Amino acid sequence: MMIILIACAATGVMAQEVFDKFLSFSWDVNMPLSNTNFIKKSSVKGFQAGYREKIGDHFYVGGDFSNATYDDHAPRQTYYIDGGAITTDFYKYVVTYCATLNGDYYFTPEKRLSPFAGLGIGASYNSYTLYYNIYSSSGNGWGFLARPQAGAILKMGKEMSWGVIAAVHYDYSTTMSKDFAYTDFTNLGLRVGIVLGLGLGSPF
Repeated sequence: MMIILIACAATGVMAQEVFDKFLSFSWDVNMPLSNTNFIKKSSVKGFQAGYREKIGDHFYVGGDFSNATYDDHAPRQTYYIDGGAITTDFYKYVVTYCATLNGDYYFTPEKRLSPFAGLGIGASYNSYTLYYNIYSSSGNGWGFLARPQAGAILKMGKEMSWGVIAAVHYDYSTTMSKDFAYTDFTNLGLRVGIVLGLGLGSPF
């Protein structure tokens, strides 16, 4: 019980400073929500890098760049088509690249634990590839991207100059592909990483 009380007190008073600017680097896990007939497996091959700068007591602006690779495998079987049949397995890939401008609201930026909510607006580029037997089909496209997200930063280290970040995000992109039956591309993501403070300021 005493340990819990000490931890709560430390969270409340240890870091009465705020990041003026910071960088973030995260591992990003994503679950596809659109056209799961093509790919339904979650992607663990993703990252997100970001920059934020304080413009008000609670508001930060900046940008993010992220990448994710989705892959799936359909076992070998026979498909019947007009005039014959083909026996093969399928290897499916979607690779996404996203860039956004972001605005975030930090509820307690002066505290050691600082929850936040934000929105990113930008663009996404997707490439789609299907391998079967000795053949392959591919396509790509650009689209508008909206990314609401929510999470928290826990400051650590000497003078709380770095910390860890965890956040969930929902991505909606208008990127489409008629050949691969995508009318849009949506996913739910979880990212975990580190933040590096580029300057500490005084609380409000």
